[in-house]
Amino acid sequence: MNSLVDIWKESFTFKVLNKIEIGIKKKFEPIITSSFLFPFFSFILEYYLYIFLFLLPFLSSGKIAIGILVAAILWAVDTFLSKDKRFFENLDNFTILYIIFMLINLIATFFSPYFSSALTGYLKFGVYFVMFLILKDTFKDKEKRKRAVYAILLSTLILSMYCLYQWIIKVPPLAGWEDPEFAEAGVARVYGTLLNPNLLGGYLIGVFPFVLSSLFLFRSKSIPLIASILSFLSIIWSYSRGAYFGFLVSMLIYVFFFGQVLWQLGNKKQKRLMLILGGIFLLLGIGIFLNSPYLQRRVFSVFTLWGHSSNATRVVIWQKSFEIFKDFFWTGIGLGNDVFRRVYAFYMEPKYTALASYNLFLELGIEGGIFALIAFLVMMYYLYRNFLRKFSSWNVTDKILGISAIASVSAPLFHGFVDTIWYRPYPQIIFWFSVGLLLNLFEDKGKIEKVLFFNLGGLGDQILFLPVIKATGERFKPSQIKVVTEKRGRGIYDLLKIDVEEFNPKDKRSLGGTLYLIAKLSREHYDLSISTGKSPFIAIFMYLVGAPIRVGYRENPFNFLYTHKASSKRDEYIAKVHFRLVEALDNSIPFSLPEINLPEEIKEKVEKDILNLSLKPFEYILLHPGISKMSIKRGIDRRWAPDKWKELIDRIEEHEIPYIIVCGPDEEESIEELRKLTEDSIFFSPKSLEDFMGWIYFSKVMVCLDSAPLHLGVALKKPIVAIFGPTNPKEIIPEDPLYQVAKVDLSCEPCLWEHRKKVCDTLDCMNISSNIVWEKLLLFIDA
Repeated sequence: MNSLVDIWKESFTFKVLNKIEIGIKKKFEPIITSSFLFPFFSFILEYYLYIFLFLLPFLSSGKIAIGILVAAILWAVDTFLSKDKRFFENLDNFTILYIIFMLINLIATFFSPYFSSALTGYLKFGVYFVMFLILKDTFKDKEKRKRAVYAILLSTLILSMYCLYQWIIKVPPLAGWEDPEFAEAGVARVYGTLLNPNLLGGYLIGVFPFVLSSLFLFRSKSIPLIASILSFLSIIWSYSRGAYFGFLVSMLIYVFFFGQVLWQLGNKKQKRLMLILGGIFLLLGIGIFLNSPYLQRRVFSVFTLWGHSSNATRVVIWQKSFEIFKDFFWTGIGLGNDVFRRVYAFYMEPKYTALASYNLFLELGIEGGIFALIAFLVMMYYLYRNFLRKFSSWNVTDKILGISAIASVSAPLFHGFVDTIWYRPYPQIIFWFSVGLLLNLFEDKGKIEKVLFFNLGGLGDQILFLPVIKATGERFKPSQIKVVTEKRGRGIYDLLKIDVEEFNPKDKRSLGGTLYLIAKLSREHYDLSISTGKSPFIAIFMYLVGAPIRVGYRENPFNFLYTHKASSKRDEYIAKVHFRLVEALDNSIPFSLPEINLPEEIKEKVEKDILNLSLKPFEYILLHPGISKMSIKRGIDRRWAPDKWKELIDRIEEHEIPYIIVCGPDEEESIEELRKLTEDSIFFSPKSLEDFMGWIYFSKVMVCLDSAPLHLGVALKKPIVAIFGPTNPKEIIPEDPLYQVAKVDLSCEPCLWEHRKKVCDTLDCMNISSNIVWEKLLLFIDA
């Protein structure tokens, strides 16, 4: 049997709507592509929703509606104009069920005896459907879900503190919530900012699982602990019996599944924390219960149907509501309190007025008919069934979030057996937030599909980073890889056909440009990000991009923004230092040296150039004496003296060994004096990086400084004689006979990057005899 998604995609309606959506995207594509503002929409919506969730219990219904309208506009523009999103193609089974539920209620609206009121009620309920779509679409990423939970945590803390204040001052009631016979001096039912203790209880039992789980989701424990205790007390002080029932069932579900997680983890610290918390809540509850005759009577009144006016009222309303349900069994009466009030007037007993049926499931059947009730029950069945099926496959964080969400969903459902608080915006929005969170967990395959790397620097820095990219690709097999790097370092990625996003911090990039890049990358929804560098900016940048798994260096002052950390201590080959970032994810991955395979067309082109200069492939020595202008400008000039190069060249010529002096277009100035000393030598400047690599590839051996060609030679597995001075060869070049180091031993070296950021004025460490270099070179010539 095909799933609802399959049936949907085969339907005529889908084909029409999908065609319209694609047509809209194509029409607006020129505007969107050139828009500076559009990439920020997703980013703005995300943080707007954090603020909205935080402010939710402090807003009036009207302001909540305005807040949802703003979110809906942002979401609609971002969803239906963005070419990388397909709304109708990506509908899941639950959302299709929800749409069916809404369509059934739309039919009920047209059959309603009070069409105008039913249409108003339907439109109001439709706002919650839109909010569900927004919440589900926005919080797909794990990190975003945790941020949303944190917003709810802070909001609940403030709300609960206000409830504590109301309990201390014994706030007077705003309405006659309780039977006169149970009124007692000194007893106050707190209502927080929601102005109704039953509504407060209904809201708090929905957010409490997330507040409690915050103890395990976040590093800080004080805020979650205080919020958990105060919100627990606030639920009790609401004296809402329906909320008690929903809370009890919710916590039974929570404890049952959370106990499994702790048992599997075997984490003694967390087990102890859970037991202590359980003991605190149990003792608090028992203590308050035993010391509050009012609470005792309140709880025991549940078992007294006719001896309590609230219970008696509910029984009568249920009886009359069931009669309405039978009379409007197929079509329902339409949505909204106004419709119910008007219809109920024909059934009510004197003195038993009502705006709703005081039973969520009965209300659903009355308003939308039997089919609406069935559709809603199927939706709930889908949630619970998939939760039970998927639960064991989730990681610990996802399990904690999933348990919180299913407990949050359960609380208002069971509260709904005796009340219809669920229809109010506060618990309703939290309900759909929890549903959206569960659906995203169901869809999350746990596979890393998109990886973002952040590695600034020049060409050599990028080559040293290649083992990280290679190992990540082989381990996780992502469908997309992107590297954020500088313009001077992107050439190697263009050659390897790896997607690059340029970021040039030395170009005085504006704040707006940086935020634009963050927003752009955030929209691409990366699963994993790996970054080098110890600047706090890098950690903040990667955090805002929003990949749920973020790997960086432990020495970064903002390392708490990373989920996985590695040491950046420079005590070995830098490529291995970078590779620790991969090992932080999986330490079983073997390290391999940087490697580049040149395309055949490049080899063929360079080979022709070599023959045109009367050289033979794999028989000439390649000399690279230059360094870039930027290195000289930055005070890291580590050139070998021109007369030393001249002495080496004379030795090579004496042995009649073919050679060529190669330099890049940015290095001509650094070898100007050498040109004058060796006018008969062949100097060649490749036109591109690919050509340069081809010349290195076809050489017999390369003699060079600590510069980018050194790293290119390593990646091409060519024999190298590297002339080192102020830098540490152990960090720069692999320990292998294929790579020989020519240097002198001084007490002050290596100093560059170890003790200073610039070379010294004398640069004695570069006073290396040409004999030393020649002896190293002979190892490869003789071979």
